Amino acid sequence: KQIECKQWAVDEIQKYVLHCNIIVVIGGWYGLMSHMLAECMPNLIVDYEIDSMCVELHDKLKVHENISILHEDGFSIFDSVEHNGVHKVIICTACEHIAEEDLYGALAMKNPKSTILLQSNNMSHIDSHINCHESLDHFIESLPKMNILYKGTKKFDDYERYMIIAQ
Repeated sequence: KQIECKQWAVDEIQKYVLHCNIIVVIGGWYGLMSHMLAECMPNLIVDYEIDSMCVELHDKLKVHENISILHEDGFSIFDSVEHNGVHKVIICTACEHIAEEDLYGALAMKNPKSTILLQSNNMSHIDSHINCHESLDHFIESLPKMNILYKGTKKFDDYERYMIIAQ
């Protein structure tokens, strides 16, 4: 299901990525998201990871030269104009692991012209899932006001995964 949801993100975000865009992945699940993006897009991809084990594994598995990984909090990109530019596409497929107030605070500082893809789910029974939502609409309501370009739900037998692409 992880790979299927990442592929869903890749398939949809391609419609909104320009050649000049830098793609930023926040918490890319051992580099899988970056790898999947690099398989179909030549853009520079910067993967931010806070877990050193993920960084190590990412470095060992990396096969694409257009990917770089930084052992940093990905939300630090919102702290400066230099890193929070208009030519960014920001992807975070792990919103369920990020406190709602932290996610909202970072997104409130997002450059309004940058594009963002976010995923979350309704699996609140998992301890590390601290920001789950009962529906796609509830997920959208928890975020700062943005121009929604795409929204969708992927239904599985035991849970739902939500995704938005916005500016």
